[in-house]
Amino acid sequence: MARPENWSKLLELHLRQNHGTAFQAFVNKVFGRIHGDDFVPIRADGPKGDKGLDGFLAPGGTVYQCYGAENGKSNKSSNVCKKMVADYQKARKSRIDLRAWKFTHNMVDGLTADMAITLDELTKQGEIDGVEVGHFGIEGFRSLLRNMTDEDCQDIIGFMESSDVDKSKLPAALALVIEDLIKSFGASIDKSDGRWLVPADKLAYNDIPAAWRIRMRQYYAFSPEVNDSMATVDSDTVVAGIRHLYQDFRRQGLGPSDILHEMHAAIMGRITKENAEYREPAAMAVLATMFEVCVIFEENPVSKSTVSNHDPAH
Repeated sequence: MARPENWSKLLELHLRQNHGTAFQAFVNKVFGRIHGDDFVPIRADGPKGDKGLDGFLAPGGTVYQCYGAENGKSNKSSNVCKKMVADYQKARKSRIDLRAWKFTHNMVDGLTADMAITLDELTKQGEIDGVEVGHFGIEGFRSLLRNMTDEDCQDIIGFMESSDVDKSKLPAALALVIEDLIKSFGASIDKSDGRWLVPADKLAYNDIPAAWRIRMRQYYAFSPEVNDSMATVDSDTVVAGIRHLYQDFRRQGLGPSDILHEMHAAIMGRITKENAEYREPAAMAVLATMFEVCVIFEENPVSKSTVSNHDPAH
C-alpha cells in the first residue's frame, strides 16, 4: 500500500478537523500504532475524571496531555494556559510514575506567545519537580509518520478507498455533510440556478495529480446518492456555496492540487466523535459530483487547451 500523496498536508487536515475528544482519539491511534501496548490511552472514570492524564507511555514515564483546538487554532489563549497549568498539576498529584509531561496539541500554526511563556514556566517548574516538560505538535507528528511504514501511514492519515465504502452507510453521512454545508454557507451566498457548472477557468485536466483524478472518477460513482440527498434540502445554497469556494481559491492563485485539498477540507468540515463515521467518503462523493465535468475527462482525456475552452453547459 503506497504512502498517501501529499501525506504532510493530509496530516495537517486531520489535525485541523479533529478537536476535543476526537483529537485525543487521533493521538491514541498514532501512539498506539508506534508504541503498541507500551502506550496506555486513559479514559475518564466518571466523577474521578482522568486525573490530568490522556495518554501514558510506560517506558520513560511520559504523560501526553491532549488539547485539540477547533480548526487547529485556539482563539482563547488564556483558557489554554490555565488548562496547561491545571493538567500538569493534576498529573503531578496522580500516583503515576511521572518523568516527562508533554503538552500535545493540534495547533498547526504554533503556540501563542502567552502559551509559550506558560510552557516555559512549566518547564522551569518541571526542573524543580524532576519532570521533563515539553510540547508535542505538528512537527512531532510529522517526525513519527516519516518513520512509519507506508501501510501504517496510509491507515492513520489516508482516506477510505471507494471500493471499501458500504453504500448503506453513505446516505446518513451525506445528510450530515450537506446539512453542515447549508449551515456554513447560509443565506449570504447568492442563489444559483440549481445546477453545478464548473467555471470557464476550471481545473485543467493535465494539472490535476493522478491520485486526485483517480479518486474523483471512483467517487463519482456515488453521485446518485449525492443527488438523492441534495433533492431533500436547499440544494441551491450548497451549489452556490461550493462554487463560491472554488472561485475564491482560484483568486488566491492556488494550484489544482491545493484547490482540491482545500475544497475537500471545506466540504468535510469539522469531524467530531458524533459524525466521524463515513464523513470523509461522503465529502469525497460530494466533491466528485460537483466536479463531474472533470471526472468525465478521466474516461476521455483531452488536451489542456480543450479543457480550458470546454463549455461546461454542454
